[in-house]
Amino acid sequence: MDLLQLRYFATVAKYQNITKAAMEHSIPQPAMSRTMSNLEKELGIPLFERHSNRIILNKNGMNFYASIRQTLQTLDDSITNLKASNGTLMGEIKLLILQSRNVVIDLISDFTKIYPNIKFTIYHSSSYPKDFEFDFCLASEEFHLNNLKRFLLFTEEIMLAVDDTHPLAQKKYVTIDDIRNERFISMPRSSELGNVMQKACKKYTFTPENVIVCDDPFYVRKYVSLGMGVAFAPSTSWNNLWSPNIALLHIDNANFTRSTYLYSRSTKYKFDECQAFKNYLVTHLSEF
Repeated sequence: MDLLQLRYFATVAKYQNITKAAMEHSIPQPAMSRTMSNLEKELGIPLFERHSNRIILNKNGMNFYASIRQTLQTLDDSITNLKASNGTLMGEIKLLILQSRNVVIDLISDFTKIYPNIKFTIYHSSSYPKDFEFDFCLASEEFHLNNLKRFLLFTEEIMLAVDDTHPLAQKKYVTIDDIRNERFISMPRSSELGNVMQKACKKYTFTPENVIVCDDPFYVRKYVSLGMGVAFAPSTSWNNLWSPNIALLHIDNANFTRSTYLYSRSTKYKFDECQAFKNYLVTHLSEF
């Protein structure tokens, strides 16, 4: 029994799929199958139940996987910390970024200039793979998963964006009554911003008339710039992304804000690269 064999087992156990595990380690599927069979022979205990094309951990396999996963995690932590003690942070940070993408992307760019040996795997969609075990997630307070720690990064004002030919464009402030009959370009309810704004408007018995619902923030801004409607505009996340012909107005009789939280798995803070990245985010986002 060797370390590589145990790593192969941990991957097979995670996916409960020989083919996926083989692809992740870039080895042929038959070789992965043989490795699992040899491991069971060495242990003298079956770890899987096999059903045609499916492989499922049995009770022995689940217990062994729990122990091996923890052991491999400890080993990887030790390697990471050893490298870090030599003055060079290395490793991988896995991110799920559901809001404030533009702000965070700029910070990631700056962070990698300081720590060029840290790699990132990033998903920007709520339809991320279910086996994607992220280290951090940036999302609203509506994001819910078990066993996550939450830290408030910043809260931003939601403003109203109109093109410069709009009758309201010369105002600095508007009220909800001013915008009740406006035609809105909105993000869908399934998006972070769409969900937040739908709940916020409901508090003021205000239902925007949506003429366009679009899931891409770039095109929401584009449609507004073409004079096709108005839109709610996060003041920090969408800062400097609007066309020059756009006016941003404060909505002064409503508490329209959006908070961005950093969610993390509690077991991950032993990784020096994760702690360094969190510190970097907190330091720079606290300036907003």
